[in-house]
Amino acid sequence: MTSRWFAAYHAVLERATRSLSFQGKIHLLPKVAATAMLLILVVSVTLGVVSRQSASRIRERYYPSVQTNRVLREGLSRIQRRLQDGVSAKETGPLDDAKAIRDTLLRAVDRARAKGSLDERELDRLREDISAYYSIARRTSERMIAGELGDSVNTALTQMMTQYNSLNRELDRDIARDEAQIEAAFRRADKVQLLNTTTVALLAVLCVVFLSSLSAFTARLLTTSLTDPLRHAVEVADRLAEGDMNVRIASTADGDVGKLLRSMDQMVRYLRE
Repeated sequence: MTSRWFAAYHAVLERATRSLSFQGKIHLLPKVAATAMLLILVVSVTLGVVSRQSASRIRERYYPSVQTNRVLREGLSRIQRRLQDGVSAKETGPLDDAKAIRDTLLRAVDRARAKGSLDERELDRLREDISAYYSIARRTSERMIAGELGDSVNTALTQMMTQYNSLNRELDRDIARDEAQIEAAFRRADKVQLLNTTTVALLAVLCVVFLSSLSAFTARLLTTSLTDPLRHAVEVADRLAEGDMNVRIASTADGDVGKLLRSMDQMVRYLRE
């Protein structure tokens, strides 16, 4: 079965290369080998670029976004604790600490903007929400420290907690979104890596099979077009040296070898005459 397949394959190669010169057929093997190596290189580089792009999105966008949102969430919790400490102690000192934390969070937002790790509209929203929450929380805490009571203070306290919870939910949602994107990016990177390995292995196997067949075809070509005709020419020369003028040189070889044998045949006919 295998021998029949190779015979059919060689017949196809012979038909496909019929128009090529002998030199062209000999050069076919290294050309195909170089093309196969180039193809494997192109596939590897292309899939490698895709994998690096996925890793770049994780490194430059998703991961910094998660880190920034975690810093903001932790900072909001610290602001709330310091405001509660101030109200409990009836002192404004902790409120100043809360302001310093607020300033730190706003600087973190500005750094994220400078790095481009988050969408600018999202950063603007976060900056506005943090400032709005701190503003109402600071005013409400100062009123409670001053001893104010009543529905207006309760309303302000409810509004403050509503903004705090809303901002926390937004940060939690953004963190979950970015973590899901990181996981998806890692899955894509794994798939690309598997595709790269599988594709390169498959191409390598196909190239080895094809080049092995082409090598056998080239060896057969050398035998039929060079080795056998030259052996025949040597036999003819030996018979001529022995004085036998009835020899015939039948050549179907191409290129310079064919020309040589045809010239020898003409020489024999001339000597015979």
